[in-house]
Amino acid sequence: MMAFFNEIKYAFRQLGRNPSFTVVAVLTLAIGIGACTAMFSVVNGALLRPLAFPGSDRLVYIREIVPAVAEKYPTLPVSANHFSEWRQRCTSFESLSLVSPDAMNLTGRDEPERLEAMLVSANLFDMLKVQPAIGRTFVTGEDQSGQDHVVIISYGLWQRKFNGDPALVGSTITLDSEPYTVIGVLSTGFRFPKTRARALDMGERTLQPDIFKPKVLNQQELNEHMGQFNYGVIGRLKSDVTPAQATAELNVIAANIVKEAGINMDLRAAVTPWRDWIVGNSRKGLWVLLAAITSVLLIACLNLAILCLVRAEKRSFDSAIRTALGASKIRLLRQVLIEILLIAFMSGVLGVLTATLILDALIRMAPAEIPRLDEVHLDGYVLLFAVVLTGVTALLFGVLPAWRMAQSHPREVLAAGARSATTAKGGLRVRSALVTAEVGLGVVLLVLAGLLLSSFSRVLRADKGFDAPAVLATDIVLPWARYGGQTQRANFYQALLTRLESTPSVTSAAIISALPLQGETWVDVAYLPGDTRPMIEKPTVNVRFISRAYFQTMGIPLLAGRTFNDSDRSRKAAVISERLARILWPKQDSVIGYPFLNDNKEEFEVIGVVGDVRANADGQSVALMYRSYWDTSRPQVVIVARAAGNPFSIAGSVRGAVHELDADLPVSRMRTMREILDDSVAQRRFQMILASAFAGTALLLAGLGIYGVLSFLVTQRTREMGIRMAFGACQRDVLCIILRQGMIPVVIGIATGVVGALALGRVLASLLYEVSPHDPLTMLAVVGVLVIVAFTACLIPARRAAKIDPMEALRYE
Repeated sequence: MMAFFNEIKYAFRQLGRNPSFTVVAVLTLAIGIGACTAMFSVVNGALLRPLAFPGSDRLVYIREIVPAVAEKYPTLPVSANHFSEWRQRCTSFESLSLVSPDAMNLTGRDEPERLEAMLVSANLFDMLKVQPAIGRTFVTGEDQSGQDHVVIISYGLWQRKFNGDPALVGSTITLDSEPYTVIGVLSTGFRFPKTRARALDMGERTLQPDIFKPKVLNQQELNEHMGQFNYGVIGRLKSDVTPAQATAELNVIAANIVKEAGINMDLRAAVTPWRDWIVGNSRKGLWVLLAAITSVLLIACLNLAILCLVRAEKRSFDSAIRTALGASKIRLLRQVLIEILLIAFMSGVLGVLTATLILDALIRMAPAEIPRLDEVHLDGYVLLFAVVLTGVTALLFGVLPAWRMAQSHPREVLAAGARSATTAKGGLRVRSALVTAEVGLGVVLLVLAGLLLSSFSRVLRADKGFDAPAVLATDIVLPWARYGGQTQRANFYQALLTRLESTPSVTSAAIISALPLQGETWVDVAYLPGDTRPMIEKPTVNVRFISRAYFQTMGIPLLAGRTFNDSDRSRKAAVISERLARILWPKQDSVIGYPFLNDNKEEFEVIGVVGDVRANADGQSVALMYRSYWDTSRPQVVIVARAAGNPFSIAGSVRGAVHELDADLPVSRMRTMREILDDSVAQRRFQMILASAFAGTALLLAGLGIYGVLSFLVTQRTREMGIRMAFGACQRDVLCIILRQGMIPVVIGIATGVVGALALGRVLASLLYEVSPHDPLTMLAVVGVLVIVAFTACLIPARRAAKIDPMEALRYE
């Protein structure tokens, strides 16, 4: 044991003799381990950790599949009728619960506030096996009409708005101008996963609800065999049932539903583990980023392996003397490994501290679309990962140098030292191979960053269909109790628009049911009279309800015809997008005055054609049908107001206009269209920034690795260069020798990296927008950058070698 402690002391002395090497090694590894651990924390929290519900492995999320539209909409939310039939007929589940996002206005407590809400079946919390902190959960029957005026609130809302008063349970609060009894408060640790469960679930926001309210399904939607697909469904499988078995049973029920309804179509169910559904499209991007940062750590290990090999060469004379005095190879190997483990230990401790800082930055920078961010933290699994990672890195960067030192032969080393000979060819080949490996990894990372950067740039430059730099948008939710009639809502909107348009700082104002770039919603069909195809095979269209000045306010060009006016109140009129016009009348130059029908067989006349607008920033424009707000006045709309200058300069005017009409209406967070665009591309920006940071780090490390190898090579070959120059070699000859020796492993590494990047193309394809994963320009740019960096790293020691004085070199050592 005493000998072991002596070896540790000796290892500390050796590290202390070369503090620059020790500091560089520890800091390089600490940053690499910290970044990799932090990224793993995000992946673990978002993708790997089970949901925080008992038996969460049996919780599934259910969607529907209509093969006729599966190419455009692979899965759809669930019809109320189908959900009801599943509950009655399906035996694979312990329970099924419907969920539907909503919003409710809380009044009577200081300022009115718009709260995120979730409408759910009464059995949801029993199915999740969740108990409230105080009070109770819903009971059977509370999702029936007349019994649904009860709510459960989040712990955060209870503390923020009600000061944690226990007496709140059993008392009444006012939501949407109606009294609701608070029956329970959820625990502080309860997190309802941000489940996309509204409309078509394509691109719309996710939410963390403050209010849970029973969802009442009206008889009309329960009777519609193929009604609106509006709801998310969560189920708990029985212990002996697999998702595949549940899917098979639901498909049999779906076939019976369409058969009983006399509908000639195919209908299926899609059963997905709830955790997988929550993760959604974030899964691949997060794994790619984790692989990228792991590659950076691997490059750092290769770099340190090169430094350790150089250090081993410098200490070979010392090792040879110790061997000659009787030290065994095992002891030499153990001594070097102890030094490496000390470096790894210090790096691991510092890396965990670094991971805490990096993780905080990642969470702040990460977009809201990444699921379960509020559950991400450094837990036991992550710390175990850090320990394993530290051990692996020690092996990667330390074992080879230690083995090389232990394998040195004393007679050869001592003889070489006497002659001041150059380093052994074997050591040079090993270091060159390490340079090749880190250059290859660097190429892959640079290609990834370049493709994501190019893709992100194309998303931002793509024509979104509107020009609204000075537009301010805010949501308004009219409570049903006071605005239950369509006329009441239409009158409110008209009065609000009149007030806004009379405000000098507002150049125009309008309302719309759903903004651009916030996903598809209210999907209907549009077809021409006489079209006998089944309804499911007819073209789909997104429906928007607007006021007359909407196109002017949003800067959407009117291509033909006109927008709405008062003469359209008595008839069915529609403004359509150019895309819908091409779909319905592909051979017509003008479609003004032409009729078409919707799902309810209502006939509309085209009065105008406008430019196409995107529902998602990275998607193609969708077919749109615009209807006037008085046709079907929605209780929830978005106010858009255009300012003469800074859009936030009219925030007070918008808020004042709303409160003049109804002081109890909350005005939710105001945002510009630029902010909406930023939100819609947040996940792409996150991926691009991290990949670019990783690639830049890899490029720097690769450059330092090349420089380190050649600097040591020049030092070792100083006498050889002097002899060459003494026999007539010019500076250019020496320069070419060093550059050739440095660039050969670089060229091999670049070729290997390009092949690797091409092989990964299929993985990257889904992360890109209008950019091929084999984009030649990106490949050429990466090769060019790496060649420049490598050439620069080679040129510095090469120039130093070329300037060697032959007489000084011959006296070297």
